Amino acid sequence: MDKKKKVLGVVTNVIVIVILVFVCIVTLSIILSSGKGYTNLFGSAYVSVQSDSMEGTYGEDFPYELKGFNKGDLIQIKILDNDQKNGLKVGDVITFRQSVDGVEILNTHRIVDVYEGGYKTRGDKAPKDGATETVPMGAIVGQYEGTRLAGVGNVADFFHSSAGFFVCIVLPSLLIVAYFAVNLFLTVKSVKKAYKEEEQISEKEKMREELLRELREQGKIVEETPSEPAEQSETPAEEPSSEEETK
Repeated sequence: MDKKKKVLGVVTNVIVIVILVFVCIVTLSIILSSGKGYTNLFGSAYVSVQSDSMEGTYGEDFPYELKGFNKGDLIQIKILDNDQKNGLKVGDVITFRQSVDGVEILNTHRIVDVYEGGYKTRGDKAPKDGATETVPMGAIVGQYEGTRLAGVGNVADFFHSSAGFFVCIVLPSLLIVAYFAVNLFLTVKSVKKAYKEEEQISEKEKMREELLRELREQGKIVEETPSEPAEQSETPAEEPSSEEETK
């Protein structure tokens, strides 16, 4: 039974640690992406795709090796410095800041033309003669190099929503607090029980000693003195005479 309890305790602690690590990662992601729209981790950003503008039809005549991605994907982009931004070329896929109806968003499209001070981009889904966006150097965030997680962008968006914050941060935090509160309560209860049992044993021992003392005073119990061992004769045994030996 004790072995099962130990195994259950270890499993529970592992689950709590996993939940705690998950909460920390999500919280860190939300903090780092606050006000930027993306999370920068070690020089890379992770962006959830909000539209299907890069879901192109890629035939044999498609001129670029790097294909697009789908709505709901989570894409990894490499954060670029100024020199890297200046070195981009037609066919590269970049993520940039764009204002839509007064709201700044992140967009990821392919470069279709280069001009002094920036680039022109277009989504792969648009026709070849479709409208383009003018992207100045200062608006560029990074470059998409082909790493994506299909459908994970929807999960990332949920994490950043109010419901996701409650489910992924608040609820696990409450469960962890409740777990440690219950654990603390059981520990305190166990310590009190052990202390009480120790007091009861001590009280019984005192009562026993008191009873023995009263009985001794009444003469009902006589303490036995340890008996001395019998003295051995120091006289050596007589040796048989020579006559007895002859006989």
